[in-house]
Amino acid sequence: MEAAGIPTTALANLPDRVQRVRYPRAAIVKFPRGATCGPPHAADLQREVIGEALRLLETATTPGTMHELPHRFTDAA
Repeated sequence: MEAAGIPTTALANLPDRVQRVRYPRAAIVKFPRGATCGPPHAADLQREVIGEALRLLETATTPGTMHELPHRFTDAA
């Protein structure tokens, strides 16, 4: 997709895998597998996480950019 001029971004929680796969850009979260956008029912946080991942499309100019998001997972939603 990138070669066709369509920018992509990934939201991931395994930075070592992101490096192996060599995504063009990725937002890294410290969330458990299966909850990459955040805890269940935490819609505000989920929207924020997705928004930050999408903003990488505008701000990440170097191939292979990984940006760790500041959010931390809690069970309290």
